[in-house]
Amino acid sequence: MYGNLRSRADAPSTARLARTPSFIGRLNLVATQFAKRLALIAFATAALRGLFCEADFFATMQTALVSLGAFYVLGLVLGEAARRIVEENIKSELARQMEAALGSATAPRPA
Repeated sequence: MYGNLRSRADAPSTARLARTPSFIGRLNLVATQFAKRLALIAFATAALRGLFCEADFFATMQTALVSLGAFYVLGLVLGEAARRIVEENIKSELARQMEAALGSATAPRPA
């Protein structure tokens, strides 16, 4: 597909960027890890607040579980946004570096 290359990693970087898989069909580890941590922090905060205020156990656990679910969804959204921002920044930086490298390689050197 790319000529006589030993591996796909030796392909030109534009070809590697074009092969970047889409979000469909893969696990988004960044977003899920962020969501899990954010949800556990929210659960612990609600549980400790109920403990320190000496509130009813069942009401405290209900509040903690609702906050766990709400902050898990919030963490998924924020984690996905962060992943997309980082990937877009990396792609633009690689494209900029590649343009600079190709520009300096093709420009005639002054004598």
